[in-house]
Amino acid sequence: MRNMLELKLRGKIAAVASALGILALCVGLSPLARGGAGAAAATETAIEVGLTKPADLKPRELRFKIQGMIRETLVHEGDHVKKGQLLMRQDDSEEQAELKILQQDATDIRIQGAKLQSKVKQAELKRIKKLFGEENSSEAELEKAQAEADLAELNIIQEEHDLLTKQAKVDKQQLIINKMSLVSPMDGLIQSVDAHVGEMVDPAKPPVITIVENNPVVVDVNLPSAMSQLLKPGQTLRVSYDQKEWKPAKVSYLAPMADSSAFMQAVHLTLDNPEGRPSGLKIFVELPPELADAQKADAEKTSRVTDK
Repeated sequence: MRNMLELKLRGKIAAVASALGILALCVGLSPLARGGAGAAAATETAIEVGLTKPADLKPRELRFKIQGMIRETLVHEGDHVKKGQLLMRQDDSEEQAELKILQQDATDIRIQGAKLQSKVKQAELKRIKKLFGEENSSEAELEKAQAEADLAELNIIQEEHDLLTKQAKVDKQQLIINKMSLVSPMDGLIQSVDAHVGEMVDPAKPPVITIVENNPVVVDVNLPSAMSQLLKPGQTLRVSYDQKEWKPAKVSYLAPMADSSAFMQAVHLTLDNPEGRPSGLKIFVELPPELADAQKADAEKTSRVTDK
């Protein structure tokens, strides 16, 4: 009898334990089930790696347009420069002397002389006309006076044309001198100075100065075409050098032709860089969920086609 009671009690305990175990299992699994469903519904952003480049995509290489000897170098590597700032100058002493000669010759003195001569001839013509009217001068003398007056007028026109030619020569010489001074075409940072005082340079030689403009920088990233097709110029994405501090950057360029062999397309973002970080650095680009979904769907579609 006692044994039977023990067996019944053990059976009840086992049944209760089994019920509690099933309940605990259900309670324990339900958060996982809920979490799994949430994970399936939630979409994560994608991260792509890009590279920063100068504002005009590459360093600006500067050369003199004419051959000459360096007289003065006004900047050094690492200097910040402004657009229009004088960077380097060739020896232009001979060209300056020639300019002074041309400027001294390009005056209106000869025009003034021609005008005075014309006034004399006009007065003479007037006198002859009066004498001719009084029958005290011949027709030949009148014709001669008229011709000389006309010639004096033409001489004024010729002198005016000659002055224009001389002024053009002055301007041409000034252009030559201007080409012997190297000025910065933009705001930027001097990357290298490769010519020095006393050195002969010409356009065929390597650049004498290299400038980099790093504000803003261009973020160059290659994206799968399934992603890039969803982007629009002016759209804002987030970028980061360390995936901790994120900054906004705007889509500024979508390559007009994608790489059909790799199904990739070049995308450029413009990123303000007031702190002056160097270009050529790795940078992370955060892509919105819809782009990640598009890439995933495209990959699954490609996989199904490949399997077939």
